Amino acid sequence: MENKRKGRFNSPDKIELRSAPVQEILSRPPKWIIRYGISIIFVVIATIFVGSYFIKYPEIIKGKIEFINKHQAKITVPISNSGKIENGQTINIKLDNYPYMEYGMIKVKIDKLKLIKHKNVYYFLLDMPEKLTTTYKTSLPYIPQMQGSAEIITKDQRLINKFIKKL
Repeated sequence: MENKRKGRFNSPDKIELRSAPVQEILSRPPKWIIRYGISIIFVVIATIFVGSYFIKYPEIIKGKIEFINKHQAKITVPISNSGKIENGQTINIKLDNYPYMEYGMIKVKIDKLKLIKHKNVYYFLLDMPEKLTTTYKTSLPYIPQMQGSAEIITKDQRLINKFIKKL
């Protein structure tokens, strides 16, 4: 009996590689797989588009900030895209003395913009608020000659607008 089994499995002419049911599945995939696959892909794409409506993606210009005194700071920005800077825009200030992940950022609005060219950059003076309060509601003391980075938000738009503009 042992001999019969070994002969049956070792004989190449008796092995069926693909039976009729396996051949049928491989030749024509089931309709439910196609239907649910297309539905899942559609739901994922729709979720991405709906999510991109709610996510804001601001356009920013990065610069450097240096405090002149307690009430004024000088912001230096590159020449490229400096034409987009206008009154009323928000500036996020991240001070080197106070790490922004721990203390937060200072948000200030531009109210009197006058760009002055100096070598290969522009700079403008920014009136600072009386109290330096961060986004984490922390009040920071003024330290002479404080420096940091400034992010000027030129346009606060939704991510889906970025996708549509590219099309």
